[in-house]
Amino acid sequence: GSICDMRRMKWEELQKMGLTKLLDIDHPVVFHSPNDPGEFELLAHFTKNDILRDQFGHTKVTLSSSNAFSHGRLESTLGMYLKTISNHSQADSPDLVDTFDALPADQVYYLFGGNYDGVWRDITNMYRVRSCGSNCEISGAKTPGIGGENSGVSFHFHGPGFAEVIHGEKQWFFYPPDMRSVLDSNFESLSTDMWKKCVLPTLRTNSVSQSEDCAPLLEGLSSRDLDMLSSKLQECTIYPNEILYFPSMWMHATLNLAPYNVFISTFIDPQLISGRED
Repeated sequence: GSICDMRRMKWEELQKMGLTKLLDIDHPVVFHSPNDPGEFELLAHFTKNDILRDQFGHTKVTLSSSNAFSHGRLESTLGMYLKTISNHSQADSPDLVDTFDALPADQVYYLFGGNYDGVWRDITNMYRVRSCGSNCEISGAKTPGIGGENSGVSFHFHGPGFAEVIHGEKQWFFYPPDMRSVLDSNFESLSTDMWKKCVLPTLRTNSVSQSEDCAPLLEGLSSRDLDMLSSKLQECTIYPNEILYFPSMWMHATLNLAPYNVFISTFIDPQLISGRED
């Protein structure tokens, strides 16, 4: 099975501890959260590939580049994007916009963020983070995304929040904030797919890859860098019925593993965070 070395908790434990105490936990947590069957089935049905393609294929979408701060933008339609990721998963259209393998992350485009109206409003209205009690009201910006196999976003950081998979499976790689300079200086434009293929095996085996494709990506790393990258890494693959908590300012990269992945992140309202000091 896939590696998961992050702390695991039941959602009921969050209900007892409250959001304030969770925000004080300075590491990622994976919660097992049995969904409300009615709510989740409705959202899962609405976001099926064929439903979105047939009913909303004409909808214009803004795709973001997959590098650290997603500055790049590309306009498309939802139907074209879904066709693209489907073709990529079948490996028969290497020239399409969603070709993830060896391209730099700033040349790979991805549907996450930047789309708020129409079908996206329907999805966010349909989705609710599981209730966690009166001392744990969760509110914030809900951002849905869709990605094909091996898509994802390279290492970046932001405020705290929750992430959930509706379809598919998503692999997460985390580092504490003090690793930012090492990651930024070496992997800022490297796609997560290439990082997993080239860097991760080196961290796991403690031997630098000699592959022609991978060696140049590793030559700037000192042995101290490699030791820190190996010892401080936390990783986990999450599936439907699990909710990942990502702490503030932790560096993280994501990789979608199924041919079709739908996911939603909830970025916790900054007022909830500032209210902790009142």
